[in-house]
Amino acid sequence: MRANGEAAAALLAAGIGVLALGGASLLAAYQPFERALVDASRLFVPGGTRLGRYGGQELLALIAWLGSWAVLHQRFRLRQVGLTGVAALLAVCLVLGTVLFWPPIVRFLATLGR
Repeated sequence: MRANGEAAAALLAAGIGVLALGGASLLAAYQPFERALVDASRLFVPGGTRLGRYGGQELLALIAWLGSWAVLHQRFRLRQVGLTGVAALLAVCLVLGTVLFWPPIVRFLATLGR
């Protein structure tokens, strides 16, 4: 059987990137973190001054996606991985990352943290 770890690593990294984007969206509800996202957007994203915190959120997601892909690829590249578990983890990451974008959930979680 041929190793499928590289594909599993790519799928999991995509889920981690979406989850990181949702998490950055939630953390942007807090003023100090929002300021850091705006600064990151201004410094590292072309045209970032017009993007505000969204450029910083995208930058964080990109770093999480590429970093996790590199680590997972190195770890799984020669292995045969069960794709059922990978698909389940991907689905969980996608659902949680998407829920963290929903404004009522973000407002509720932000009030809990204050």
